[in-house]
Amino acid sequence: KHVYLVHRLDRETSGVLLFAKTEEAQQSLKDNWKETEKFYLAAVRGHLKEKSGLYASYLAENEDQFVYSVADPSKGKLSQTAFTVIREMPSLSLVKIKLLTGRKNQIRVQFAEHGHPVVGDPKYGTRDPFRERLCLHAKSIAFNHPHSGERLFFDTAIPAVFKRIAGGFDESEWQRALVKQA
Repeated sequence: KHVYLVHRLDRETSGVLLFAKTEEAQQSLKDNWKETEKFYLAAVRGHLKEKSGLYASYLAENEDQFVYSVADPSKGKLSQTAFTVIREMPSLSLVKIKLLTGRKNQIRVQFAEHGHPVVGDPKYGTRDPFRERLCLHAKSIAFNHPHSGERLFFDTAIPAVFKRIAGGFDESEWQRALVKQA
């Protein structure tokens, strides 16, 4: 029996993935990807000036598989990330993210380019001393079932590392944080 990957996560990112049982279901889910809601939890370095907003840029990838923003829309793919700060600690912030597009390394690149790399990111937060793990988690996904059209929602638990670095952080605090799409 085969399973078909509908989307991917960066190798270091934890969380929910979506697979299909048939190629037809996979294609249907991909064709309707814009209706899929994807929420992420990230710990990022520093305090964001804007406590909620939208990062939008055109992302390109070089031959070394390093992703970066470009000014020329013809040289990259539009990438949009809505966010809201959930909690601030002395040197970092917990952020709830709604991924509006799904490009390779999108969250990691956009937050790093705004001066707030994801905690533990060896690629875009190059001198980060935190090596336990990349603090990026695909928390939930909602989509329309490819055959019935029923709206389905899948959610994962908050990993222990987030609870530890933000003492007392829990599901209720996650649920209260609303992400506006600007």
